Amino acid sequence: MGLPFVGETFQFFSPSRSFDVPLFLSSRIQKYGKIFKTSVAGRAVVMSADPDFNHFILQQEGKLVELWYMDSFAELVGQRGPLKEVATAGSLHKNLKKLIQEHIGIESLKGDLLGLMDRVVNRTLDSWTTGRVEVRSATAKMTMDLSLSIMLGYDPLTTDPNLSKMFTEFRRGLLSFPLKLPGTVLHSCLQVRRRHTTLIYGVSSSAVEAPTLANYDMLDRLIDDEKLQTSVSDRGIGYVMFALLFANAETIPAVLTLVMKLLHENPLAMEELVKENEEILRARESKEGEVTWKEYKSMNFTMNVINEILRLNGSLGIIRRAIDDIHVNGYVIPKGWTIAVMPTAVHMNSDSYEDPLSFNPCRWKL
Repeated sequence: MGLPFVGETFQFFSPSRSFDVPLFLSSRIQKYGKIFKTSVAGRAVVMSADPDFNHFILQQEGKLVELWYMDSFAELVGQRGPLKEVATAGSLHKNLKKLIQEHIGIESLKGDLLGLMDRVVNRTLDSWTTGRVEVRSATAKMTMDLSLSIMLGYDPLTTDPNLSKMFTEFRRGLLSFPLKLPGTVLHSCLQVRRRHTTLIYGVSSSAVEAPTLANYDMLDRLIDDEKLQTSVSDRGIGYVMFALLFANAETIPAVLTLVMKLLHENPLAMEELVKENEEILRARESKEGEVTWKEYKSMNFTMNVINEILRLNGSLGIIRRAIDDIHVNGYVIPKGWTIAVMPTAVHMNSDSYEDPLSFNPCRWKL
């Protein structure tokens, strides 16, 4: 379990320069098996690289486990503040999932959302035609433009370019030690969150006072949802929107950057991807048109590339907390312990994927 309080935190967060299972996981799997216990950031954690147990845990939401974060993350997203009661119960997560699916689900994609995404992406690519581009920051700006437009109805042309940088600063505190002393990473990140949530709270208050059917965005859905109204205050909605924006601001740019790197290193995959998209463009009646639902559904190789990138893109884990004792393989995971489902260990398993460290979109062909 490591040192007192510190546990094995430093070993767990040691950077890995390979797609392979991080040394922290692989060495402990070899020594203890696919399910083992450790201590991270002052918390007792059970980590699982077992596909069957992972599936079981993810099916037990609200029964044996609940949505949970490490202490610093809980502090930063408001799980110990305005969202404490609903966040720990998991009801907020359930309601949010439903609202998000309604707002950016298939029907929205068929409607205006694909066109909006097309416009934002094309505007971004046009801005890349001159000068040198730092992909990570440029895709973060593009993602923030799109997220603010969908969630808050902001005009992407007026988005503050520093917003994506602030979210990057915020990320540093997510899994830091839960110390809020001035000068610590967590304290600095709380200041960043406070500025963001104050801004969003102001926007949400205005929306409540002057509702409109024009540009009905994610914020409007949150405000109008009766279940959320009974469990989350107006200020709590600010925390919800902040968490949603952050989720997009960090995950999507990382994936897009990895896409560009791997396609650059694999010219055959790049050639097939370009060929598929050029065929779609040639079949259009209007060369100035936007991506349609039919075109999107015809992008088979593009989807193969996406699936392969998501497999290779490492994850720190999916965190849950036991709300009752859980029995597994003759052992007991005590109530209150944290459980970390580790997808990377499954995605990089040669028993599941042939040559798992290679970028091979063709493995997804039906």
